[in-house]
Amino acid sequence: MASVVGAPRAAAPKGAARCGPDTGSLEIPACTVVKEYDGFEVREYDTGLMWADAHFDSLSYREASFQGFEACFGYISGANDKNETIEMTGPVRMQPGKQAAPGSAEKWTVSFFVPSKFASRADVPVPLANNMEIEAPARTFKAVAGPFGGFPGERDYQRQLSNLVKAVEAAGLKVASDADVTYAGYSSPFTVIGRHQEVWIDVEAPPTAAA
Repeated sequence: MASVVGAPRAAAPKGAARCGPDTGSLEIPACTVVKEYDGFEVREYDTGLMWADAHFDSLSYREASFQGFEACFGYISGANDKNETIEMTGPVRMQPGKQAAPGSAEKWTVSFFVPSKFASRADVPVPLANNMEIEAPARTFKAVAGPFGGFPGERDYQRQLSNLVKAVEAAGLKVASDADVTYAGYSSPFTVIGRHQEVWIDVEAPPTAAA
């Protein structure tokens, strides 16, 4: 999922708007809800969105969550080449990778959504941390379950993911062959009441999606 240096953000697709839970003034990525199904919805996230990714080898979800939040918070607090403070956005993405062997560390990517005020990749402050990079994903379709509250752990997310995959298959849709799994958190770690989380998985374009 490479980024193009200096490329301007693509214009938001027709019909794109805020998607996901009500986060008040917190900026979240624009997307288009393609269709709502029983237990989930499919969203289209077009090109032009950018994320600051932090990569870790972690032995647990909890460890990756702590490391990722610390890295992303450092980045938006000025640990970038412009020493610029960047406003908080949502969601924070957590994407589990693969283990090299049973019991070994798992590769995780924890990401901060880059605010839309940065018009192009060249405008985005570059992270100083060696394990961080700016990503500009291609257009994707994501099946989304949630939002749900509380303080979910990895088993809770895995249960939500299992139910989501079953619902996707029951709806006649296909999980993408190279699908990313995303645990999306919209709430601060310090928020106790009214928390919002979702689970995303990449799917092939549904029949109702525009070409």
